[in-house]
Amino acid sequence: MMQFVVTKALPVLFVSSFLAACESKPTEGAPASAAPATSVVPSATAEPAGKRAFTVMPDMFVDERGIGIGPERIDLAAADGATKLSETLERVPLDGKQATLRTATKAQIRDVGAVLTGLGKRGVSSVLLKMDGARKDLPSEYVVVPEGRIAKADDCSIVASVLEDSSTAVWAVKGGGGKKARKGLSGPDLSVTGDNVAYQLKGCNSKMGFFSAHAKLRWEHAFHVGALVRKTDATSTIESLVFLAKEPVAGVPLKFDK
Repeated sequence: MMQFVVTKALPVLFVSSFLAACESKPTEGAPASAAPATSVVPSATAEPAGKRAFTVMPDMFVDERGIGIGPERIDLAAADGATKLSETLERVPLDGKQATLRTATKAQIRDVGAVLTGLGKRGVSSVLLKMDGARKDLPSEYVVVPEGRIAKADDCSIVASVLEDSSTAVWAVKGGGGKKARKGLSGPDLSVTGDNVAYQLKGCNSKMGFFSAHAKLRWEHAFHVGALVRKTDATSTIESLVFLAKEPVAGVPLKFDK
């Protein structure tokens, strides 16, 4: 390596000129180097989290705080609640077969009904319905079919519902007297209601059954009467158990929206 030694005798001006002369110069006739081009890459606009499709199946649940789909919360009482629920369900990767919905005992019946209805509109064939804190003598989970998938039912198909005063009514789709059970000490009398369900199921081979409860009651009452129908159907004749989001009138024929 060539070294340059600057002595004290050399003038400062001479040293500066000498160092400048040592700098490399472009070859004569060679084109000057072009300035590096600056490439502008358009930045992709990040899609808001509330608009992205879920990449995996999110946990869907309903509790006393409202509806939860993955990390997102939906309040149906809000002005945009119903719209938000519909838009959120559109982003869930449903395969058109069976979905799972977890519920809590104190959830609102309105909220559960809205999710089941929305899943039906998405083409889901059935929903595995679960409830934390279910009675030990009844199933804590069972499969239901979204109401929108049902166009008709046999006249003798069972309808069981918990009324506003926590009494229960059991009758047939075609309407008629049916049977009622008074409220028990701490809610619906499921013992007597079970007998009424068994009586209605006897002699009817319908593959459909329906259950509901008054909107002012806690969800656990609706869930338990559905579980009671499922448990009492010892021969598993009922293949499609349907939750009616709108409480039917006891003894009045059941009509289906086309």
